[in-house]
Amino acid sequence: MVYLNRLSDLLFVLARFVDQEEMVDQVTATVKRILSEQSAAELSPEERSFFEQRALEPANAEPLTPEQPASKQAAADPLTVTKKAAASTLLGRAKAMIEAAEAKAAEIGVPMVITVVDDGGNLVAQHRMDGALLASIAISRDKAYTAVALKMSTEAAAALAQPYRALYGLNTVDGGRLVVFGGGIPIADDGVIIGAIGVSGGSVEQDIAVAQAGLDA
Repeated sequence: MVYLNRLSDLLFVLARFVDQEEMVDQVTATVKRILSEQSAAELSPEERSFFEQRALEPANAEPLTPEQPASKQAAADPLTVTKKAAASTLLGRAKAMIEAAEAKAAEIGVPMVITVVDDGGNLVAQHRMDGALLASIAISRDKAYTAVALKMSTEAAAALAQPYRALYGLNTVDGGRLVVFGGGIPIADDGVIIGAIGVSGGSVEQDIAVAQAGLDA
């Protein structure tokens, strides 16, 4: 019976930790052979139950470890999920904003470029209407970048960038990316800025109106 106890330990280790299908099959065959060769008197109910359980385990069963719960479903990284959800939400919102902004630009009768960036100033979506100025591609993006970088509309920044005002000369820093005329507006979600929209192609007043139409979508 000492032999059987040692064999049970070996079979348990092999069945739990060896992944090769061939070895698992050998273990299963050995268990079945022992069951057939040993009489009921030689095997206690506990031992027979142990061997039967090992024989019935799936051949592809993986050993459980402290890092692998029984459910085998790794918990998702909350931060990653949150970032993905935010990105997905902003992209969907950007599409709706661009559609609304384009409709407003068409109503005005001026082709424009509409750009949406995230809270890091990275491009999320950009749309250039037929006939829009090529220069508006960069200008609309810089308007959106400025709005998210300063956490204010470019219209508000323009007022502060006038001579003798607090932000005078602002347009000369950051490689000239900061725009100090209207058309860029931050996008906020529950009071938190998550991006910005920038519009270029018309007059300052037209750009602001189109950007606001997009923001209101």
